Amino acid sequence: MSNTMKVLQWNVLTTAFYDRKEYPTYPEEDFATGRKNEQVIEVVRDSMKEKSVIVLQEVCDLLRRDLAILSSEMGYTMKDAAYGGSFTSNMGICMFWPNSFIVEDYLQYVVGQHIKPDKNDRKCKSTCAWPLSYIWGKREKNSWDNAIWRKNVLMIATLRDPTAKRSFVLAGYHMPCTYKEPKIMDYHIQTIWDLIRIDDMNDRMIPLIFAADLNSKPGSSVYKFLERKGMVSANLFEEIEPEFTTNIVTERNPDGFKETLDYVFVTKDLIKEVESTLPAQYESEVLIPNAEFPSDHLWLKFDLTFQ
Repeated sequence: MSNTMKVLQWNVLTTAFYDRKEYPTYPEEDFATGRKNEQVIEVVRDSMKEKSVIVLQEVCDLLRRDLAILSSEMGYTMKDAAYGGSFTSNMGICMFWPNSFIVEDYLQYVVGQHIKPDKNDRKCKSTCAWPLSYIWGKREKNSWDNAIWRKNVLMIATLRDPTAKRSFVLAGYHMPCTYKEPKIMDYHIQTIWDLIRIDDMNDRMIPLIFAADLNSKPGSSVYKFLERKGMVSANLFEEIEPEFTTNIVTERNPDGFKETLDYVFVTKDLIKEVESTLPAQYESEVLIPNAEFPSDHLWLKFDLTFQ
């Protein structure tokens, strides 16, 4: 029986941000939407041929249809949910697994709707005061307000590969990009932990694979939170995180931004071995997106061997 799972994690960059307005230093000819979608589809198709489980973020309207068709052709189940608006081409998250997998459970949540009130936030007011303050327009929104307003969707699937020894949970998320207000991300990761019910899974010895663009660097509060809970970035089985998973120059970052933000976290005590792969753009350190690579985030591929 197989005890190894292949995983693809990738923020594919919504087409709404794939232009010279966002990346003014890049050649205009690099931004061909048709070619972009074909490049994404090629990577996903290759992973489906290997029977990988797949989590994608920033999947927009122009790509979602093509992925649905591909899934049908390749014998895959596709789950998707939008969390963006029209200005982001209704981007969302997608999760894929082979039709041969047994689905024991599937849930999805708008995380912001499940964040608990924070009585320790000094800006919070009483329940009675909130309606009046909104009417008068005098209340300044705090991190808790901004956290519950976010529409990002968490997907959780409990799956069993018929050839495997045990079930596992595949979860996918795209953390709000709020590095200027990191407390928002803290609210979200704490709520994600509660929604996945990881403590219960640990008692039942069910491995978790959490694939996410966390918009957080190694050593951040989000990263450390997962480590404290018994999770480990799959990259650390090879001792070090990649130097970067995004390498860009944008209008907002004219001096460049090169950091690791994307991860597959796994249950530390339930994973025996990990092999990881990064695209050629990591070795060459070229700026992305470009004519050869369609996203501003590198994809991550892992072979996870369970204990």
